Amino acid sequence: MLRNTKIGSVDFKAAIAAIKESWEFFLYKSMQSIMGSIASTMIGILNGPRGVAMFVPAEKLVRASTGLATPLMNAVFPYFTKLQKNSQHAVKKIVIKIILTNFILSCFAAILISYLAETIIETIFRSGYEQSVFLLKILVWVIPLRLCNITIAILWLIPTG
Repeated sequence: MLRNTKIGSVDFKAAIAAIKESWEFFLYKSMQSIMGSIASTMIGILNGPRGVAMFVPAEKLVRASTGLATPLMNAVFPYFTKLQKNSQHAVKKIVIKIILTNFILSCFAAILISYLAETIIETIFRSGYEQSVFLLKILVWVIPLRLCNITIAILWLIPTG
């Protein structure tokens, strides 16, 4: 039955061709995934369990904050892909406005999170993670950069090929 339907068969040539065709995107997503998962491991190796306990709560909050943007960008991705077929110039203006808006809003969010860092850490993680407050106040400034990166990648770079 598998021979007739080809369901469950593996076509290595097609897989390699697909990777070659979208190599940049594959590399971008792979590196993003590796960097996201290796950070706490490296902190553990370099600074031990205490360093991990200080880093992980702040890093998880920042990752959760930026993770909210990806589904939104993925939702509008087909629309922007369709728009780019008609006018790249018009889409570029829209994407730039979205990037600027995301940057400004995320800077305000970073200020608010910095101001409320102690309350956020205490509310979510309870006692014992007080050292994460200082790190959260620093890492929160990654949010505007990540949001701009996500917006550029999903709404501009990927649709343009």
